[in-house]
Amino acid sequence: MATLSIRLGALLLWALLAGCVDKYAPDVIANPSSFLVVDGSINAAGVTSIRLTRTVALQNKGAAPAEAKASVYIEEEGGRRYPLNEAQPGTYRSASLALATGTKVRLRIRTGREQEYGSDFVAVKTTPPIDSVTW
Repeated sequence: MATLSIRLGALLLWALLAGCVDKYAPDVIANPSSFLVVDGSINAAGVTSIRLTRTVALQNKGAAPAEAKASVYIEEEGGRRYPLNEAQPGTYRSASLALATGTKVRLRIRTGREQEYGSDFVAVKTTPPIDSVTW
């Protein structure tokens, strides 16, 4: 009988505490800015795929909107450019690339709204092949 009253007391306490929680929604979440989200990496020996989207409010249940009609390319330090074509809205793909190890490259983006973005130049690194996987 004592354990039953302890369980009922704990259940009542939990119900009271759960009912006293206020929802927290700061202004920054209620009025989000539309930041560009870049998802992908440069593939030095193959096809590069980059996905561009925009941020949305946390309350938004839908998918993040794709950033379509942008101009995206990979640029070598010497000026040579490799364009990425829009395969579907917000997804950009290059032709198969063969970038030399040590070459410095960066990603450049110009959105349909005429905003320009560029990463820093970084040296191309070639990942060695995996010789074996064990467990």
